[in-house]
Amino acid sequence: MASVRDESEIGLGKDIERITSMGGVNLICPLCHDMFQNPRLLPCLHTFCRRCLENLVVPRSNILSCPSCRTDVPLQVC
Repeated sequence: MASVRDESEIGLGKDIERITSMGGVNLICPLCHDMFQNPRLLPCLHTFCRRCLENLVVPRSNILSCPSCRTDVPLQVC
């Protein structure tokens, strides 16, 4: 009978470290410093977690300033 192994047994922590350290691949949000959760790519090509971006939106504003390059990004009203 097969047993369920936890991530320390199968080495997921090491795999994540290896993936994030590969050249050109970055799975870490520069705002929260955690792995991307629901990542969003801005027109300036910077990527952030959706929640991180939502926390930056000024109430009653229709523009977001990219936290990396300060490019203004128009927000779509859904």
